[in-house]
Amino acid sequence: MDPIRFDIGGGGGSQVSFSMAPATTSVMPGLDVSDSGAAATSAPVRFEGFGMGDAVSTAPPEPAKPEAAPKARGLTGKVQLLIAGVAADAGLELASKAAAGAAILDSTSFADPTVEALADGAAVTAWWADATKDIGDAGAPTAGSQCVAVAREAEGTDGAAVAFGDADAVVAFIRGRIGGGGALHQPQVTHTASASADAAGAHFDYDLLVIGGGSGGLACAKEASKLGANVCLCDFVKPSPAGTRWGLGGTCVNVGCIPKKLMHRSALLAEEAKDLPFFGWGSEASAAAAAAAEGEPKAPTLGIRWSKLVGNVQDHIAGLNFGYKGELRDYSITYRNALASLTGTPHEVSLRDKQGKTSTVTAKRIVVAVGGRPRALSCPGAELAISSDDVFQLSNAPGETLIIGGGYIALETAGFLAGLGFKVTLMVRSILLRGFDRECVVLIEKDLVRRGVTILPHCTPVKIEGAASSSSSAAEAATATSGRKSVTWKDEDGKEASADFDTVFCAIGRDADTSSLGLADAGVTTNRSGKIVCTEEQSSVPHIFAIGDVVAGKPELTPVAIQAGRSLARRLFAGSTAGFDYRCVATTVFTPLEYGTIGLSEEAAEEQLGAENVDAFLSKYKPLEWSLNYYRHEESAFAKVIVDLRDDRVVGLHYLGPNAGEVTQGFAAAMRMGLTFTALRDTVGIHPTVAEELTSLEVSRSSGAPIEKGSC
Repeated sequence: MDPIRFDIGGGGGSQVSFSMAPATTSVMPGLDVSDSGAAATSAPVRFEGFGMGDAVSTAPPEPAKPEAAPKARGLTGKVQLLIAGVAADAGLELASKAAAGAAILDSTSFADPTVEALADGAAVTAWWADATKDIGDAGAPTAGSQCVAVAREAEGTDGAAVAFGDADAVVAFIRGRIGGGGALHQPQVTHTASASADAAGAHFDYDLLVIGGGSGGLACAKEASKLGANVCLCDFVKPSPAGTRWGLGGTCVNVGCIPKKLMHRSALLAEEAKDLPFFGWGSEASAAAAAAAEGEPKAPTLGIRWSKLVGNVQDHIAGLNFGYKGELRDYSITYRNALASLTGTPHEVSLRDKQGKTSTVTAKRIVVAVGGRPRALSCPGAELAISSDDVFQLSNAPGETLIIGGGYIALETAGFLAGLGFKVTLMVRSILLRGFDRECVVLIEKDLVRRGVTILPHCTPVKIEGAASSSSSAAEAATATSGRKSVTWKDEDGKEASADFDTVFCAIGRDADTSSLGLADAGVTTNRSGKIVCTEEQSSVPHIFAIGDVVAGKPELTPVAIQAGRSLARRLFAGSTAGFDYRCVATTVFTPLEYGTIGLSEEAAEEQLGAENVDAFLSKYKPLEWSLNYYRHEESAFAKVIVDLRDDRVVGLHYLGPNAGEVTQGFAAAMRMGLTFTALRDTVGIHPTVAEELTSLEVSRSSGAPIEKGSC
């Protein structure tokens, strides 16, 4: 059988081709993918113009072409591609038939979370035979006739009037016929590969200039340099209001994920030290004392040495800062420690160094990766509060601390400070962890209270007054634990109260650090909070792009910025059309009871999919590592999987317990591949682990049965 070549016209004028032949020794038998528009082979099958309502035609090798079927009016190109690719030619072998569907979907510029690449040849053949049973044998049927057949059967089978214009219903039917699930294919992008028209033939100092030396900016710059681009990276840290400064690497490395996780780990070690007598550690006398003692056992003669902890954390961060500068040299990236801003002249950037000296450079493309900074309080005395920019460099222990805010930064900080032995009060204006699964949030809140954190719900600060002398600087007033701060607040009824604290920590949100970038002068569209409005990381100005926390509507997570930066660099300098898929991104909240989550909360799933189409499977259980210390009797892990009952897909996964990040990460890959609840339960768990519970969930929300589980 001669090879068959497919040429597919994309939405942006791009064309993707691949050929298929009988089984070979390749990983995907019979599949040879290329990105060229080379001539077709002697047995071409060509699909053109897969846009909304476009005609679909085939060209079998025989001179006489079968009569074209009626146009599938309104069916999106995504649906047509799926159907056409599944069985483009009746003579293909099963494996090749499946490969055709996978290749066509992976090679187009369409992105739809409900359209999957089909990998099961037997399922494809069974579906195809059943869906076309009343068409008759006309050789290789046209894609249009396939659409007609599927729509006709969907109407008869599902009882729904599936008009040709109802693509969602057709896709849902197809998914049901092949068993649901399936991989999420990569979004395709065609418009970011070229800079603005005014750049044609012009000379620039750099191919790419990255503004911001955080994780996303560094990743984008290094990837672009690796692909041959001449790259400049600009980074300048504006000190916090309290005067805190840091080095290259951005928020995550210096004042975010890294120091937070290390202090969280320190707090966990203090907690685990209380388990030691129950695991046989200590002298006989100390074991007897522990057994006879009333109340919770204490860690054996341990106390936090704050300055030692801070010093070691900062030494580690300094090593990372140094390593990043070395990497920039190794990649031949020009590093400018200067504050960059757009001048308003296309492709031109102004640089101001720490001595105040200014210069200008030009770049064919510009990537904004400046991230965000903590939002300040608006009440009188706000300058006496510190933020996440400061807490990890405090020279003195924070002492009794008031934390204002209800997001993950506030809760994580409350957790590790309480775990380190400090008295903590958490003031929350509305709800904790907005956007996260509410059932999981309630468990986190109860755990924080059990650990001694006082929570003031529905309260807002009215004023902060410092006891520091009038000669003290703002930084000294904010960080001096010898100077207590008097904080007055009001509750939802307007009733005021006050108390004194050593440290006031503000964590009420973060704002995009774009106010001094000159975005308006350059014509870049931003939203009301200053974030850049982008389509596939491209701003409203063709040669200006953005990645990371500064992009409107995208997750503010370090790994997201890194992946987006690398993906963008490949599109700009390697001809890639693969976009960045923001779905099924796993994240973890590092509260003492760690919380790992992927996908939808139960509330969001019910809102988006319909409560009648959703069920949750749950379990509350005791991790083995907590079982010997009987003072941990109130502590439990919790697992929840949210399922779309229409196709058995897992649309949300939530876990609270030890090592939540490590437990959750792998499930994100499975969910990206279209994990079904049946497949999850058919997976053999590793015993004894906390993760295995996610593979053996049986109790559903709808059953009303108790979710507490005994030991194995």
